[in-house]
Amino acid sequence: MAASHWGSSSSGRTRIETLESTFTGSISGEITSVTMMPEPILLPLSGSPAIRITSVDNLPAPLTPGGIFTPADITINKPLPVAIAIEGKNIPIDTKVTITVLNETEGPVVIESSPLAGTTDSSTATVNLKFPTGFSQIFTYAKW
Repeated sequence: MAASHWGSSSSGRTRIETLESTFTGSISGEITSVTMMPEPILLPLSGSPAIRITSVDNLPAPLTPGGIFTPADITINKPLPVAIAIEGKNIPIDTKVTITVLNETEGPVVIESSPLAGTTDSSTATVNLKFPTGFSQIFTYAKW
């Protein structure tokens, strides 16, 4: 790449961010691809802590969410806040769950749930959130 005013320059970089990649073209040179997740934690499967969204606006969430455009896991179209129901397993009660919503129209939305209630083995919490327009992905995590 050369710029006549500044002289010669080095190769540039392009950063493409997307919730679902549908790019079918070609790119030359070195390519790096990553999937972004807020604070991923790797734990053993047996008896490990788990958090999941059980419903959004009283619509049941799939046990294994796809997180893609087509088909969407849950479709809502409301200008008001809706309830997000959260289930915890093997997490101390009174722990708050952080919800991060990544969407295609605004920056990340981060909100904390009510404290988990129930038992360490099985607990629940809720959070009310006004979703931005467009496709959103929800990520959860908890620290205790």
